[in-house]
Amino acid sequence: MTTKRMGAAICALAAGLMAGGQAVAQETLTWLEWWDPEYGEDVMDELVAGFEAETGIRVERTAVPWDNMFELLVSNARAGTADYDVLGMEAEWLTAIDRLGGLEPLDAYLEKDAAFAETLTDSTLVRWRDSVLMMNWYIFPYSYTYNVGLLEEAGVEPPSGWDEVVSVSEQIADSSSAEAGIGVLFNESGADYLPYYLFGSRLAQAGGRFFDDDGNAVFNSPEGVAALEWWMALNDSGVVAPGAFGVSKGQLREQFATGKIAAMWDGPFASTIAKQTNPDINVAYAPAWCDETCGYQWGGSGLAISANTEKKDAAWQFIKYLL
Repeated sequence: MTTKRMGAAICALAAGLMAGGQAVAQETLTWLEWWDPEYGEDVMDELVAGFEAETGIRVERTAVPWDNMFELLVSNARAGTADYDVLGMEAEWLTAIDRLGGLEPLDAYLEKDAAFAETLTDSTLVRWRDSVLMMNWYIFPYSYTYNVGLLEEAGVEPPSGWDEVVSVSEQIADSSSAEAGIGVLFNESGADYLPYYLFGSRLAQAGGRFFDDDGNAVFNSPEGVAALEWWMALNDSGVVAPGAFGVSKGQLREQFATGKIAAMWDGPFASTIAKQTNPDINVAYAPAWCDETCGYQWGGSGLAISANTEKKDAAWQFIKYLL
């Protein structure tokens, strides 16, 4: 147990004692999450310890791989009694978990804590059917993520725009130990990676949009065609890691960590994940590129409260603390 963790445990124990030495049951929250391997157990321990010391409420984490989260969320929703009180959540899971009655609407909590709600960004609250069902804990882009050492070995700088991706990847493949210049998944079955982070990023930077102000789909535009043609050209260029239509996200990250590919399209957690396989890897991210517009498609992951928990107020306190 770390010193901070031990100190928090002592504070929590003290908070659970009544005058005369009579112990009372300490409230304990269960948190289902996937962030231990992505951000590190020390970071997660420190977050939890701070909350425990501040509130006297204990938090037990269940950390699982991201790929297992949805199945456990479904089980939690079906249980009727909460196996987990606080839930790591993705927007793409909301509809299924809500259909099972597994999510607590957060609108009333936000109205009660109006001053807190005013501090949140426009992208923090995630609504489904007119209710806020989750809150993004963080918001991030997927971007050109690269192995600094392999690019230095090839004597190239990271691409500064979309038009340089192929030429830089060719130089990397020709001049370094990497087998391929860039890794991209074209078979990703998730609802976000392929349409949103790949097609959507190129669409946005070409000046296009998914929807107009009235909610009508407008991605079948000249910008949308250009975005698709760009990704098709990249796939046909010969610089993409073999198996783009067959490997999983985990396999792609393994290839990146072991130096088989020099770059990939991924999120800001890629460095921590890669270091678990290769502690010496130096990972960096290209600045936002500009075409007609600048930046990337933004996404996020967040937190929700189980509709079945009897500890909703404590769960809300914890989510507020994390945010």
